[in-house]
Amino acid sequence: MVGWWTADPVRKTISIFMTHNMTTLEQLGQGIGFELYEAIDLLLQTIKTADTVNV
Repeated sequence: MVGWWTADPVRKTISIFMTHNMTTLEQLGQGIGFELYEAIDLLLQTIKTADTVNV
């Protein structure tokens, strides 16, 4: 289980991202399973964009 979260006390918001990654080391070596980290990056970009729009 992988979890990531962030909180913004000014906007009183909490963002939570949870997933289960069952890739093996062999699969990771083939580049399989890295979508998890891409999804976290996309979430961060979405939050930053929302911050810019709502300012």
